Amino acid sequence: MTAILKGNPTISAAAAACAEQGLGADQQLCLELERTAQALRESQDVLATVAESSAVHLALFDLDRRCVFINRPLPGSHADQVLGKCLDDIMPSELASSSIAAFKQVVSTANDVDVTERIQFPGMPLRDFRMLLRPVLHEGCVIGVAANVADVTDTRREQENQQLQANIIERMREGVMLLDRNAHILFANPALEAMFGYAPGQLTGAHASILSTRSIAGVEDVRRMVLDEVDAGRSAMVNFLGRMRDGRMHHCQAVYSGARIGERNCVIAVLMDVSGQRRLQRELLKVETRVQHRVGSDLHDGVGQQLAGIAMMLRGLSQRAAGMDGQELSVQLQRMTDLVNAVLRTIRLMAHGLMPVRSGRDGLLEGFQKLAQHVLDRFGVRVNLAIQLPPFVMLDENTASNLYRIAQEGMLNAARHAQAQHIDVSLSVANRLVELTINDDGRGFDPFSVQGDGMGLRVMHFRAQMISGYLLVESQPGEGTRLRCRCPVRSDARVMEKEVQ
Repeated sequence: MTAILKGNPTISAAAAACAEQGLGADQQLCLELERTAQALRESQDVLATVAESSAVHLALFDLDRRCVFINRPLPGSHADQVLGKCLDDIMPSELASSSIAAFKQVVSTANDVDVTERIQFPGMPLRDFRMLLRPVLHEGCVIGVAANVADVTDTRREQENQQLQANIIERMREGVMLLDRNAHILFANPALEAMFGYAPGQLTGAHASILSTRSIAGVEDVRRMVLDEVDAGRSAMVNFLGRMRDGRMHHCQAVYSGARIGERNCVIAVLMDVSGQRRLQRELLKVETRVQHRVGSDLHDGVGQQLAGIAMMLRGLSQRAAGMDGQELSVQLQRMTDLVNAVLRTIRLMAHGLMPVRSGRDGLLEGFQKLAQHVLDRFGVRVNLAIQLPPFVMLDENTASNLYRIAQEGMLNAARHAQAQHIDVSLSVANRLVELTINDDGRGFDPFSVQGDGMGLRVMHFRAQMISGYLLVESQPGEGTRLRCRCPVRSDARVMEKEVQ
């Protein structure tokens, strides 16, 4: 290690001269110089002790800006190439002037100076270095400058990325919120606050249930489902009816992903207002339903009746032709009659497919009974129906049709694909919600692993959303499947009053 006196000839020479001449008048000056030199030596010793365990570059400069100590060489150099050299020569030429200015500022003000520069040392790419220059003081006077040099490239890039991500989240049109595992909101971006009508910061600490119209039990169902997916490393998509602060409602779609913030496992949710999309989809589905009903009605009441009349006429003609000894004519007419009857049967089947249920409670009950009989006739699987719909329940054709289609898909999947032996179907109403439940004892499946062959599930989810409801799928391989669909339902107040009386 280079001695500090050798590194600062001004101090050492003056002290030596005073000591040799023994000048009484200058003895005080000599002692002061010696104390200053000793203080600088002590600073160097302390710096050396700290430097041995430091991961950063530590250096000590005298007032002439010469390096008198360094714990490890700078990138692309050796320690002996730096010791004794001026700061001007150590730093790249393009940074020499700014480095000298910072050094002089430390000496003149006795305050720290913190600068970050992008430096390219020989044989290295551009890197970001933070230089903290601190004064070395003795009795209030600056006798040197200590430099702490650290490569902060990775840290700075991480900070820039975090800042960029924060800026993106702040400016996103989609709502973003960070939740803990109990669904408490830890952070909400401005778009989410505006989406639900809250002032900045009002959502922080609140439970996410305030953003949904679902019951506490419904929110808990969704929370468990989301945690199951994010714990498995997957994202979860949930559609729900959102509640704004002023009570207004709108359709939302949320995508949940897992995130680890520090030592805490959290959930990030990205929300979109899909009210416009839902309105369009609902209108399209209503148009489809109306068209199906109209075509079904036309086939049944129009073409079907006409063909039935033709069949009757041909049958009468066939009888008359037989009495007139027109055997060949009778055979031909019978063939025509059979053909028309076959067409009639086909049209009736088509009409039932287009219009499987009539609107209202009774139409849905009749449709479920026919569906259960169809499953028994085709697959030999008995369906146990438990239908408990009070008379005051009002089901429009859109709700009845979609509930029927969900039940149809669930029953057929259980009988055809799951190889179930028993299927239990229940339909009930509680708290202004109708709940359709389908349980089977089939082979089950993993709902989260369903990919391309899961079109039936996606269609059922879509149909549930179209009636402002949701579908929950509970299944495991070898343990059967349970489908639950809940949706709001209207009630006839007059009929309800009569039932209560």
